[in-house]
Amino acid sequence: MAIFDFRHKQKNGPFNYTDFYSTDLHSHLIPGIDDGSPDMDESLKIIAGLSSMGIKKIITTPHISMLYPNTPEKIYEIFTELQREVAARNIEISLEVAAEYMIDENFVEILKNGKLMTFGKNYVLIELSPYNPFPILSDLIFEMQIKGYNIVLAHPERYLYWQYEFSGLEKLKDRELLFQLNILSLTKIYSQDVHKLAVRLIKEGMVDFVGSDTHSMDYIPKMKDVLTGRLFQDLAATGQIKNNLLSD
Repeated sequence: MAIFDFRHKQKNGPFNYTDFYSTDLHSHLIPGIDDGSPDMDESLKIIAGLSSMGIKKIITTPHISMLYPNTPEKIYEIFTELQREVAARNIEISLEVAAEYMIDENFVEILKNGKLMTFGKNYVLIELSPYNPFPILSDLIFEMQIKGYNIVLAHPERYLYWQYEFSGLEKLKDRELLFQLNILSLTKIYSQDVHKLAVRLIKEGMVDFVGSDTHSMDYIPKMKDVLTGRLFQDLAATGQIKNNLLSD
C-alpha cells in the first residue's frame, strides 16, 4: 500500500471540508427501527444539524441483521414519511436510503433470495462482527461481486482483530473492497486502538469514503471539530475520498 506525505498544503486558500465531504454516507436516521434515532423528532434534528454543517445529501443506512431484521419494504415505508417531514420543514437536503448489512447467517439468506439495498454505483454497505470475521466472508465477497455488487466495508478501523494482523485488511483491499471510515474515529471517542487503526488506514491510503455513522444528535458538535482538524485534512490530502461522487 502507498504511504502518503502528510505535510499540510493549502493550495487554494483555507481548507473547506465540504469540498471532500458534502454527501454523508452511513447513518441511522430512520426512526425507531434500529439502535439509531428513536423517533421522527430526533431524526429531523440530526438532519437539520448535518444540513447546517454544509451537508447537501445524506445516504442513510439502517441496520439489517439478525438483531434488526428489517426489510426493504419496512425501511422504504418509514423513509418516505421522513422525506415528507423534511420537506415540510423546508430543510434543504437530499435524502437517499440504502442499508448497512451485518455479515451473518441472516445475510446469507438475504443474498440468496433477493436484491440488496444499494447506493451509487451498485455499492452495498456491509459491516462485520466486532469479535471475529464471519467464517465464510471470503465466499460471500466472491458471490456478491459475481452478482455485480461493489462492496463498501463500514468502519474497518473498528475491527480490532486486524490491528495486529493488518494483512487481513490488505487482503480485502486487494479484493477491491472499498473502505468507509467513521469521522469520529479520528478522535478517541470509540477507543485509543480504534483511533490508532484509523490513522494507519489513512497513512496507507486505504480510505475511500467517510461517514458520520450518526445515531443521535450528540454526534453533530463532535463532528464539527473533527472536520476542521488536521487529521481530516490529512485524509482529504490522499485524494481518495469519493463521497462527493455520490452527490448525483
